[in-house]
Amino acid sequence: NISSDVAQYNAGFTFEDTVAGTTLALESWLTTPEIAINEMRCRALRLFSDMYDFKTVTKNIYDVLKLSIKSSSYC
Repeated sequence: NISSDVAQYNAGFTFEDTVAGTTLALESWLTTPEIAINEMRCRALRLFSDMYDFKTVTKNIYDVLKLSIKSSSYC
């Protein structure tokens, strides 16, 4: 679930996963000015780039593995 990332980046609407929450999300979307939608779109792109882009994920995994190898080395 990426809702916490979306909320942190202010990259979209996050509501409870209920009928009421879905209704609020749709109503929010329909009443949000176009300029605010475009700003969210830019923040969503930044979120994807920072957290989910293949290159970013690969680098993060590589860094974790490299650190793991260093910390388990006895020499």
